[in-house]
Amino acid sequence: MPDDKILKDKNRKKKPQVFVIAPGYPFSEDKLEISVRILESWGFDVEIPSNLLKPYLYHSQRDEVRIQHIEKALLKSKASYIWAVRGGYGSNRLIPGLYKIKKSLEKKQKKILIGLSDVTSLHLFFNNQLGWPTLHAPVLESLSVDNFSDEAKNQIKNLLLGNTQSVTYKLKPFNRMAINQKSLIQGKIIGGNLTVIQSHLGTSLQPINKNKFLFIEDTGERGYRIDRMLYQLIESKVLRGAKGILFGEFTGGNEPDGSNLIDLALDRFSKFIDIPVYGGVPCGHGAGYRCLPFYQKAQIQNNILSVDFKVGVV
Repeated sequence: MPDDKILKDKNRKKKPQVFVIAPGYPFSEDKLEISVRILESWGFDVEIPSNLLKPYLYHSQRDEVRIQHIEKALLKSKASYIWAVRGGYGSNRLIPGLYKIKKSLEKKQKKILIGLSDVTSLHLFFNNQLGWPTLHAPVLESLSVDNFSDEAKNQIKNLLLGNTQSVTYKLKPFNRMAINQKSLIQGKIIGGNLTVIQSHLGTSLQPINKNKFLFIEDTGERGYRIDRMLYQLIESKVLRGAKGILFGEFTGGNEPDGSNLIDLALDRFSKFIDIPVYGGVPCGHGAGYRCLPFYQKAQIQNNILSVDFKVGVV
């Protein structure tokens, strides 16, 4: 009988693990607690550093402590997933610490970063510098909000548990290049928040777009600012060789009179370049709460985007 118990224990599937980081702004401990309970109800073990929150300046913790947390997640924890509890300014300040351990990380098993907004800095490091896939998805705190639909929760749950191995979205062609694109186009997706991407132009985290799709989204930026950032992408030449541009959600950004000029900025940009441009990806700061795998096989045909997520659970 004891031998049977040992056999059952060996055959029992390990629970997937999530390590929580707070790379940016301080967060609500109550919302985090709710989100963790949801994760645990899905069958996840959740690891949270004891000193995760001690607000300092704009951040959840001092730089050196936040760097320690992500180093522990990457080098010491058995967690398969590293999930940012929220976004906000701060992730870029962790990059020097990640470069110090880059050689060690290249020998480690890949781990999946989850988050959006300023977490884009970490996505760019994982994708560009390590060649690791990541998941552009709602921050962990978002699971606690009332308008996070069951459909959106089921999507991320099934992706992380390995029950689903792809996502599919219907796209809207934004320019003639996209309208006339009849054949299959393939490439990996990189990108994230437009403001953060702009801040990394000319640095080691500048997105490498050749043969890839660039996904961009933003929030709270008026039309002229979106226009200026998009024009800088053109002038910096980083879009050369890109397979396509994918627009996610652009929220807020109203003019003083209540109008919104963001769509005009997106439209002008799309007509200015000779790369297929598509909208309609329900990912970003809006209420879409959907996931977009980065640095995995993606394809567009007949205005349908399909992206693999075949990393599975470690």
